[in-house]
Amino acid sequence: MKGLLFSTFIILVEICLAQTTDSVFYFSGYVLDEDSIPIENACLINYRTLRAFSVDEKGYFNIKVQKGDSLKINHLSYKQLIVKANPLSSFNNFFFLPFEPYVIKTVEVKYRNMEMEYFNRNMALIFEQMKINPPIRYQRGAVVNSYAPGAQDPGFGINLSDIISLFKKVRK
Repeated sequence: MKGLLFSTFIILVEICLAQTTDSVFYFSGYVLDEDSIPIENACLINYRTLRAFSVDEKGYFNIKVQKGDSLKINHLSYKQLIVKANPLSSFNNFFFLPFEPYVIKTVEVKYRNMEMEYFNRNMALIFEQMKINPPIRYQRGAVVNSYAPGAQDPGFGINLSDIISLFKKVRK
């Protein structure tokens, strides 16, 4: 009786071990573009283990997977492809990726447009003030632009009446 129980236990252990070893296998293949040219440096990611593998210069890969694992084949210049690892087709698979270049979307910076609006509004106000305000005469007698006082006269003086005239409101 003990021998029958022991042999049954051994058989069950062997069956359990056989199932785990049967589910692990090597999955290999080639990653090619639509013109059958090997894609170098394509990346394979196993979704179950989150491990990444890379193909060689011939586009070949050979990785250890379990039955039912999903692999994502990815490359920057090609459309990604998701493949299920199947032990029946585990050798010399050919995966063709369609060309799809990575495109960066255009970015519109809106605050720059608002800055230009403010700049244009301020420039219009400055030009309007320059037309309304009479030219200011400084101590040396030269007429100088009030917004660039050192343009004609390197040393200038300003008096109190000039400051008051800047703060006066002009009546129209």
